[in-house]
Amino acid sequence: MQTIRDLMTENVKTIHPEEFLRVAARKMKKYNIGALPVCDGHKLRGILTDRDIVIRSDFDRVENLKVKDVMSPKIIFGYDDQNLEEAAELMQKEHIRRLPILNGENRLVGLLSLDDLVKGENELAAKTLRGIMKMHAWSVPLKALARPKIMGPSAAVLGTLAAAGAYFFWRRNHSKTSIWNRLHLKSAS
Repeated sequence: MQTIRDLMTENVKTIHPEEFLRVAARKMKKYNIGALPVCDGHKLRGILTDRDIVIRSDFDRVENLKVKDVMSPKIIFGYDDQNLEEAAELMQKEHIRRLPILNGENRLVGLLSLDDLVKGENELAAKTLRGIMKMHAWSVPLKALARPKIMGPSAAVLGTLAAAGAYFFWRRNHSKTSIWNRLHLKSAS
C-alpha cells in the first residue's frame, strides 16, 4: 500500500503570513504553482491558493494586502506516513485539491495535490476529484482522468483557470486596472 510520502511533492515553496500578497503572486508565477503553504518558521499557519487571491482579495487595496489577509486559515493536513486512500478521502471530504503534508514532528515536508494522485493511481485521482466537485453544480464527467493515455492539465486545474478567467474578464470590463496589473506594477518598482 502506497503512503503519501511516495507521491507527495517535496521541497515545497512556502510564504510567511506577514509577506505582501504581491510577493506571493510573483512566487506563484515564477514557480508555476497554484498554492503556497503559509508557514511561520516551521509551523503551518494555513495555505494560500490562486483561488484565494481571486476570491478573497479586496481589489481596492490590493497593494497593501498581506498573505494573512486572504489565505485559507483552516489547517487541513495529512501525515507523510498515511496511506493514499486516507489522504484522498480527506481531500474529498474537505473539498480541497492540495493537502499540506507534515512529518511526525509536525513540520511541513511536502504537499499532495490531485496532480500527484494522477501520477500514482488514475482511478483514485478521478474518485477524489469527483468527491471534491460534488458540491459544484457545474461539475463535468471525469472519465478522461481514468485514461492514462490522456496528457495535459487536470480537470481541477482547468476548472480553477476557467473560474479565474471569467472573473478577470469581468474585472477587466468593469475596472481600469486588474489585480494582476496592480500586483505586477507594484512588484516592478
